[in-house]
Amino acid sequence: MKAITWKPGTDTLYDPLFDHLREKHFRDNSHPLWQNYNRDHFFTECAAISIAFNEDNWPILCSSVLSRNCWPKNTFRILNRLWSVFPSEGPIKNLHPAGGPLIRSQIEWIKSNYECEMVFISRESHNWQAWTIEQYKRLYDLNFEYDNYRYQVCSTPNDDSCFQRIIYQGNENLLESWIRK
Repeated sequence: MKAITWKPGTDTLYDPLFDHLREKHFRDNSHPLWQNYNRDHFFTECAAISIAFNEDNWPILCSSVLSRNCWPKNTFRILNRLWSVFPSEGPIKNLHPAGGPLIRSQIEWIKSNYECEMVFISRESHNWQAWTIEQYKRLYDLNFEYDNYRYQVCSTPNDDSCFQRIIYQGNENLLESWIRK
């Protein structure tokens, strides 16, 4: 398994592939968040995009990396808009073997191209953090931390769904400057 991460609009080989896969996912309006995958919305605040490939070099997972002004400076959300190219392989909540290479690719790329003090993954649901951290450590040898706050992840602080639980790597002192509940 391998993954590649790059800045949107800079790779003549992977940009068209990613956009084709994104458009295919967007057209599947059975997905509850399908509107988030429209071209205009998807690339807003997008610092990078990624594709993970299987051993036969077929794309299997896609994702993006975001940077927003409502987060502490030099903070990036990884695994944003993560989706499986082949949903028949099972729900995305199950950890895919390509997840580790995808996470590593995103973190390495962000740290090589930006001043990065923290990366995080967020979900609106609760009770996922400890299990996910344990699995990332066991399956991928990746270390993340968490606390019990919900952090502002979008620019509408009066919308409760804009506050999500996170797991993170990096400078935990940044959490003090982040709007949270």
